[in-house]
Amino acid sequence: MYFETHLKTYLSVSTIIKVKKKGLIMKKQSLNSSQTKKTTTTLMQWVGGKVRLADKLVETLPETYNNYFEPFIGAGSLFFKEVPENGYISDMNYELINCYKIIQSNVEELIVDLGKHEFNLDYYMRIRSLDRDLEVFNKLTDIERGSRFLYLMKGGYNGLWRVNQKNQNNVAWNKKTDLEFDYDYIREASKKLQNTVIEHKDFMCIKDNIQKGDFCYFDSPYDNSTNEKSYTKEGFGVKEQEQLKELCDYIDSIGAYFLLSNSCTERTLNLYSKYRIEYISMKQNISSNKDKRVNTTEILVSNYTNQRAVNNQINNVEVAI
Repeated sequence: MYFETHLKTYLSVSTIIKVKKKGLIMKKQSLNSSQTKKTTTTLMQWVGGKVRLADKLVETLPETYNNYFEPFIGAGSLFFKEVPENGYISDMNYELINCYKIIQSNVEELIVDLGKHEFNLDYYMRIRSLDRDLEVFNKLTDIERGSRFLYLMKGGYNGLWRVNQKNQNNVAWNKKTDLEFDYDYIREASKKLQNTVIEHKDFMCIKDNIQKGDFCYFDSPYDNSTNEKSYTKEGFGVKEQEQLKELCDYIDSIGAYFLLSNSCTERTLNLYSKYRIEYISMKQNISSNKDKRVNTTEILVSNYTNQRAVNNQINNVEVAI
């Protein structure tokens, strides 16, 4: 193929936080060590991904719903844990969506192509630089582009997908030479995607499709995060955060459900003040130095109280990415 021709959490639980539920402080609850051992495999490491929270997020979903929407699918930690019967996933990251479509429909061909990759600096830089030459890049098949995407996510630094204004990936190599793909999980992900509609669209597109009784999970680039400007070349800033809140208002008005993750900022607290807010205290490793960890607070916003686990609380979680 053309591609071949041209290129040869750590997790712990510590102090319990308070959870606000429409003015009431819910009873504190800790997670024991057996609970911390639960993990959810995903196709890729993803900055801001919810792999370590997936088990608890599932418990916060409505007891029942019709269709499942997730317009910022990312690594899909919640989606792959829930495996909804009728799923609609989308994202503005074309390479990500193309990859999901290939996993859904051409998984064996993808696996063959993944087997050709090498994990070293020279090879990584050559694969990454493919998008610098559009004549070469545009001749790649969808399978080759999906393979390239998974390779860059595996070989790049800390599960980061970042592009410049020219839509060129500029993530550094992670310096790991002993990596390998989990082909069994990729095949399993393909099975989980079979009843799913996968689209390359803006998050506002769900307004035309979501109906009463449906559910939507939003895990957009966070407010005041560095990722808001580099996840796609279009960026995701204040205007988009306000549009997202307006979409949540619409979902609420038609009798559908939403769950939203975001950073705890003055803007987000003001935007979602009328909804149910839970606070999650995180310790996040943002560099290769394990000593350089920062405490952050995130929020979970929802417009419903009929959670699967009535007393569910997401507590203080330490996550290294």
